[in-house]
Amino acid sequence: KGTLKDKIAVAVKMCKEALSQEQKLTFLQEAKILKQYDHFNIFKLIGVCTQRQPIYIIMEPVPGGDFLSFLRKEMLLLGDKNCIHRDLAARNCLGGNNVLKISDFGMSRQEDGGVYSSSGLKQIPIKWTAPEALNYGRYRSESGAWSFGILLWETFSLGVCPYPGMTNQQAQEQVERGYWVSASQQCPEDVYKTM
Repeated sequence: KGTLKDKIAVAVKMCKEALSQEQKLTFLQEAKILKQYDHFNIFKLIGVCTQRQPIYIIMEPVPGGDFLSFLRKEMLLLGDKNCIHRDLAARNCLGGNNVLKISDFGMSRQEDGGVYSSSGLKQIPIKWTAPEALNYGRYRSESGAWSFGILLWETFSLGVCPYPGMTNQQAQEQVERGYWVSASQQCPEDVYKTM
């Protein structure tokens, strides 16, 4: 959190000074992607401070915190723009005052063909990642549909981490075998089928 000179409250994301140049560029990738969006339900970028260390990304503040409910239209908007978020989860959906914003575009990629290939599984949210990305490192804009299903599961499980009782490796092995998280008691059958 922070305040601009004219007393406007802002959200501030800081890049640690000890990062390599490549890591700093990766950090700034989030701002580059956010700059392209001016949508009510996506975090608004206010600015970037790069002249001194540490580097800051300045965004609009969103009151509240993790929001365990989500509307499908935001995912369609990202898909229409060939944006591959790669970290869609309840922890990255912030809301308040009847507003929901998708945040944390740090792992996102904007791809003309709607496909992004990654080498390795470094720092990806295994339990939220689509099987084709886990198995082959290929993300498509449609990969967000899998993550959206997991986000719905989180919502109707009252914020429980997906694949409870399993490590990331165990969850990945189960997904490779075709397993999908079981419905919680709070989840209506039609919602579970949508997942």
